[in-house]
Amino acid sequence: MIYALRINQYLKMKTLISPFILLFILTFTACNPDEEVPIDTLPELTTLEAQNITSSTATLGGNIISQGTGEIFDRGVCWSLNTNPTIWDNKQEADGSGLGNYTVEVAGLEPNTTYNVRAYVEGSLDVAYGENISFETGDEVMFTVDIAREILSARVSLAGTVSDNGAIVGIQEKGFVISPSPNPTVNDIQYVAGSGPGNINVSAQNLTHNTVYYARPYAMASFNVYYGEEISFNTAGFFGPAGGYVVYDKGEESEGWRYFEASPEDVPLERWGCDGTSLANTFPGVGMGVDNTNNIVLNCTDTECAARFCFNYSYGGLSDWFLYLRPSE
Repeated sequence: MIYALRINQYLKMKTLISPFILLFILTFTACNPDEEVPIDTLPELTTLEAQNITSSTATLGGNIISQGTGEIFDRGVCWSLNTNPTIWDNKQEADGSGLGNYTVEVAGLEPNTTYNVRAYVEGSLDVAYGENISFETGDEVMFTVDIAREILSARVSLAGTVSDNGAIVGIQEKGFVISPSPNPTVNDIQYVAGSGPGNINVSAQNLTHNTVYYARPYAMASFNVYYGEEISFNTAGFFGPAGGYVVYDKGEESEGWRYFEASPEDVPLERWGCDGTSLANTFPGVGMGVDNTNNIVLNCTDTECAARFCFNYSYGGLSDWFLYLRPSE
């Protein structure tokens, strides 16, 4: 019986000591200050600003700053109408590998649309993204338009340009549309100026004098009609700042003048210069009236010629009147 008691005590002691030894070993191992635990990091990258934006294409890209601790499988960009797009939205892989900048050419975008973009890197750990940027695609057809120029009572010169903005849409027809009402369309007065991108120049005729008209450049592309900015002009025939009838309007003031005005008074003369005398240094063309008038006065002794009458004429407190040969309408 005594012997058996000693065995039970030994077994009991062994049972108590074993957990203590195990706990000590575990504690010693966990508190080793010389052993470092590795930490995984994702690649670091930024999203580049969109470049070469057209109505349907753009150059997008990213810049990989650091690779992180994992392996990189591919890199590229993803985009969406919503912010913070992911690779589960629209994405396009970029060629090449390694750190630094990369770009891709994205096509098939919609015109006049705001897109959100993020660069991405897909690797063994997870997908890393750059910051969200946004850009807006352009018009499918773009216009510039000049002011109306060389405005007569029934004619005007209109000019502008049209571009397909880098998209392959094909401009089948271009020109100007005109109407006495705002926002003219191809159902109003239409002047065709050819096809394809480039300049649009028309001479609109058969207009009504002293009438406000509205004009817009237009283009037909991909079975759609596009319109540019609207301008307006007033055909000649109204009273100008000098009190005379405007017979010619440059469209804007330059070289100190804009309008040619005709006196509202009747001039009781029929001759321009000296009968049977040919005078040199007189020239046709808009803006030559003052020089022609002065030349006739200097070289013609006829006191009743039209040039001398205009040279001495005064109306509305102004005395700078001259002969004017009105262009044909």
